[in-house]
Amino acid sequence: MKKLYLLFCFVYINLCGHAKTDSVYIDVSTLKYASEFERTQFSQLDKKGTFNALHFLYCLDSTVTAEKAAQIEQKLNTFFDEKLSPLIGNKNTDKAIKAVFKQLHDNLLTKYVKESRFERLLDNGEYNCVTASALYALAFQKFGIPYQLRSTTDHVYVIANPGPNQLLIEATDPVGGAFSYNEQYKRTY
Repeated sequence: MKKLYLLFCFVYINLCGHAKTDSVYIDVSTLKYASEFERTQFSQLDKKGTFNALHFLYCLDSTVTAEKAAQIEQKLNTFFDEKLSPLIGNKNTDKAIKAVFKQLHDNLLTKYVKESRFERLLDNGEYNCVTASALYALAFQKFGIPYQLRSTTDHVYVIANPGPNQLLIEATDPVGGAFSYNEQYKRTY
């Protein structure tokens, strides 16, 4: 779980652009890799600045090849385009975010498993707070919905549309997992 969480944090930092610094450089040639696919992802990031969040999430699966990753990416993009894209056209951001939450949960997330990895999510629907939050982050990133990933010592969740009208995305709650996290909610809580 620690390795998955660290990789997840690395992906998030790169998605948000906070990892660009001249003060720290890691020589990727000295790292030990689980697969040639993982080596390629780090090499492309190091040499070309090319970063694909989905591919980095798949680095933990030592059986993934570039071909399999491309098939997975195509499948996920098709799902996003066919199922989620029509929902985003809605002018009410809260409704669009809640609809995206419902579509992803109803179609891709089938079984909560405490120790799950991202490849299991798309293969058979097994998820946990880390992997499901990563899925929501990928969807929000694709459609330009602002978000923040948050973590506690034992949990990860997403804040969609951060600010006064933000929604908390609790990926492990399929029914009430997208709700307004505003001042009224905080007072009631």
